[in-house]
Amino acid sequence: MIYTPTGEVLVQGWVEGPASITIGGTDAETLVNPDSRTDFWAELLMDVGTAQLEVIATAPDGATSIQNVTIVTDPSLVRQFAFISAVDPEASTLVADFAEWFTGDEAAAAAIADGEGASDGTYDLEFYIRNQNDRLRTLEVAQGTEIILIACYPNEDGPCVTTESVGLVTFADLIADPESALDTQGWYWYGAGEVPFWLTLSEGVVIQIEEQYLP
Repeated sequence: MIYTPTGEVLVQGWVEGPASITIGGTDAETLVNPDSRTDFWAELLMDVGTAQLEVIATAPDGATSIQNVTIVTDPSLVRQFAFISAVDPEASTLVADFAEWFTGDEAAAAAIADGEGASDGTYDLEFYIRNQNDRLRTLEVAQGTEIILIACYPNEDGPCVTTESVGLVTFADLIADPESALDTQGWYWYGAGEVPFWLTLSEGVVIQIEEQYLP
């Protein structure tokens, strides 16, 4: 399940072997990795409400596999950019340091305003992170919250852009010992707990966690 307050959503994943992918009738972007796994992604704009999208993978021989993805678009939801320093699966809580994320012209403007860029406005940034408040917040995590991490498989060429979903107990173990990912999950954890996340909150409770890729 994917939650979004604005309707803007990135649907992504991977399938074994080469394939073409459609998501809700939209052709997805694809990348075939050296191990013949096909990564796919598509940026969609959804209406308010709950929608079921079919993800259809079609192999070169015409064989198809279908999975359904549920998208919930609810303007009352809040997406918060944050760093996560600790997770307590028994209490179903995490400790977050809220920050701000800027891209494009807004990234340059924010950097300049913070004294980090050229005053003539020529500062060129893909992104900028502002974190001027070191307050830590303990947030409740809803049962069954999906946690989406960026994984890198051994011997894989190219950028690490594959996503994997884990539960709160596994996430807590990885936060405590990021280097354990290869032994326990079979992949390297791209962020290793150092990169930020997007938290989706419903009435202050975390219902989804997504790792932010930093180029």
